[in-house]
Amino acid sequence: MYAGRLFRVSAVSLLLAAAAGGVLWASGARESAGFVADTVHLRVATLRGPTGMGMVPLLEEGPLVAPGVSVSYEVVGTPEVMVSRILSGDVDFASLPLNLAAKLYNSGVQYQLAAVNVLGVLYLVSDESTVHTLQDLKGKRVYLTGKGANPDFLLRYVLTRAGLTPDTDVQLDFRYDQVELSSLMVAGRIHLALLPEPFVTQVVEKNPNDKVVMRFADAWREALGKDIPLAQGCVVVRAKSAEEHPQAVKSFLAAYKRSVEWVNANHEQAGILIQKHGMGLSAAAAASAISRMSLVYQPATDARVAVEQFLSVLLKFAPQSIGGKLPDSGFYLSN
Repeated sequence: MYAGRLFRVSAVSLLLAAAAGGVLWASGARESAGFVADTVHLRVATLRGPTGMGMVPLLEEGPLVAPGVSVSYEVVGTPEVMVSRILSGDVDFASLPLNLAAKLYNSGVQYQLAAVNVLGVLYLVSDESTVHTLQDLKGKRVYLTGKGANPDFLLRYVLTRAGLTPDTDVQLDFRYDQVELSSLMVAGRIHLALLPEPFVTQVVEKNPNDKVVMRFADAWREALGKDIPLAQGCVVVRAKSAEEHPQAVKSFLAAYKRSVEWVNANHEQAGILIQKHGMGLSAAAAASAISRMSLVYQPATDARVAVEQFLSVLLKFAPQSIGGKLPDSGFYLSN
């Protein structure tokens, strides 16, 4: 089971910290550069699915992430519910799709990008042995979900960069949702689909003829001609929280970074926690899927190039999906 000692702040460590730093719990005290002098409570919400999977060790461990910093967690089922939490100011941190974070910021919502946490969860899956490159898609029909959403825009972009004309050279078919599409792939009735995790794992484990034939993040890099990752998921922080409690915010982000690293290093144990905390996968499926989740922790300033590249593509195809412009420098939380 999860190695809680990596994250738990024991009673002994709290006493040691108090002895070393003076008054640890003094009411009304303020934060200093390296030390939280009062108990700060942070509220964290994460979407069910890949954007939340790197956080499950923290959900398991409980509220205390550092001396004087406690956290409560909520797993949210839909982006719409997440937006309502953010607009009401009910959360200090939220894990959500990157374009949604940009759209909220451009709409005047005072949350900043703290870190990128998912670098691409899309894969081309097929039971055909003839598809290896984008050029091999010419004359074929690719099934995907979300017409007018990110998978649509991203696929059109990489096809165009490869010299192919979407809807002419390659037919894009949006008639099924993700559950239907996955079921039809498993049944062998559809032969080529662009799917996100965790649906990829569900398909390839149930139908041995279906294989991952292309990692979309590789097609993205090829289209760009640059080694820039496909940034898709992120964690945002309420600007007021970052301003008033900078050390507490840093403490949580440090704990979250360790959490992501633990998940990537302990697939089977993490799978158990993913199932336990309702992230949408069984333990076995989650353990298999983690290697394709591209779970990372990249601070906002370090990830800015990848963020702006992703948002620039959306700005071209669907400016409304990011709020009509690239976010300014205030979007990025300083390290």
